[in-house]
Amino acid sequence: MNEKILAFREKEKEKQAEWDRRRRMDELEYERKKDSFEKFKRNNLRNATVKDYEIWLKEWLVENDITHYYNYNYPSNNYIAIRNFVLDVGYYGSQSFNIIVPKGISYEIKELGHCNIYDMNDISCIGHWVPAYDNVNVE
Repeated sequence: MNEKILAFREKEKEKQAEWDRRRRMDELEYERKKDSFEKFKRNNLRNATVKDYEIWLKEWLVENDITHYYNYNYPSNNYIAIRNFVLDVGYYGSQSFNIIVPKGISYEIKELGHCNIYDMNDISCIGHWVPAYDNVNVE
């Protein structure tokens, strides 16, 4: 076989090996964060209801606007803080979630990732999304 073809083939094998190595590392990181979130959730959160979000959103809309409208129901990646907490791991993409913080609960954000914090203490949003959903009614 031609030397150039052999050399190219070897480089492609090296590229594939590097790709496979990075993919394995990404999968390990995904599992580590998944375990981390499950522990964080178990210790600090409960599932939020549509009503929980409606209460915060109604106050938010007095002086602010929504950022998005989704034509589906309020999703399950929303939680209510049940105690003071520290969010020190950034969760991104499909691992991200939202936390509604009731009055009287304090928190520290070291790394937010793609998460959003809806704070009832001062009706603020830390993050980028304040959406409305088909089944959210704030009248």
